[in-house]
Amino acid sequence: MVQQVAAKVPDKADYRREAGGSIMLLLSLFDAANFSVALRWFIQYSMTSKTSSRIISLEVLGRLVEALQATGSSDEHKNILTEYSRLIFTSIYNRTNDTAPSVKTQALKVLGEMTASQSAAVKTLLIQVNSI
Repeated sequence: MVQQVAAKVPDKADYRREAGGSIMLLLSLFDAANFSVALRWFIQYSMTSKTSSRIISLEVLGRLVEALQATGSSDEHKNILTEYSRLIFTSIYNRTNDTAPSVKTQALKVLGEMTASQSAAVKTLLIQVNSI
């Protein structure tokens, strides 16, 4: 169902924002195994040829990074997000070199929100990525 929501969302910012919220709600209900599968799917979805698919995946990946700092996220989900945090960051960062200006803009927006974050988890992620 999450994949269907992501694939069918219209290419409008308001719809993407609402769909992103719905996807995050659905992901919060997943067990650890399905959450991990969905996370990997969104990372792969960020590399598809369709521009709107790359944009919605960036929206969701950005919200997942924000979920690292959320107090309501389950510990299992936080552990999975921590495990995949470098890959999520790399996926977002790689989209800054995208040929589509709208994808590039969305990636820069997500990265800007990450760097402006006061979360210890996000700061740790940025330090880890910077040390590579």
